[in-house]
Amino acid sequence: MDIVKYFFEEPVLVEPVTPDTSADARRREGPQLPLDALLRTSDYHRGYLAGTNLSTGRVGFTALQNAEEVARALVEAFPKDRWTRWADEGVDALSPEAVIAEWMAPTGSAVLATGPTPPAPEALATVARGPRRDTLAALRTLLDDDALVCFREPAHDGSDWSLFAAHPLRATVVDVLGALTHPTMRQFVLPYQKARSESKFYFEQWQLTSLPTYITEL
Repeated sequence: MDIVKYFFEEPVLVEPVTPDTSADARRREGPQLPLDALLRTSDYHRGYLAGTNLSTGRVGFTALQNAEEVARALVEAFPKDRWTRWADEGVDALSPEAVIAEWMAPTGSAVLATGPTPPAPEALATVARGPRRDTLAALRTLLDDDALVCFREPAHDGSDWSLFAAHPLRATVVDVLGALTHPTMRQFVLPYQKARSESKFYFEQWQLTSLPTYITEL
């Protein structure tokens, strides 16, 4: 059984889900700022896409048995012709199929972006190369150009994805995940603020039979 989880914050007001002091695998290496310092306006939105393969016990979106099905549905819901990637080898344009492959098996410290116009390559490279405390202006440049910016995030057994945008993402993601009807997959949506501890983030490990009211199963 695959458990797909989407954590949302709309608008962005707070710090990352995992505190800097935590040794959890989801934390990015290097210094991090609270997101209220990263994005000081209610015009920005973020999401975090995670997963657990209960059959294997592996944790991470890329560990899902049905990761390709989920990635394909999400990629097709976003602007498809303007995807750009920054990975260890530099900036390049990607086809939708290549984006799906990247979501399933990220290349290095991959950062993906798409929008109504091609993302600014310099801003994308800056965001990808440095700690977030040093790349705030570049990230705002991308978001203010209405780009969707997707960061690979370390998970225990692979990778998760965080998403940033200047427009709400939750409704689109809920529609996409809710339309998936795979018999060995369950999809959940919940707010960041309710997942600020390890036990709440990994609720599927112990709480699937009695969900709290803030978790919505699609």
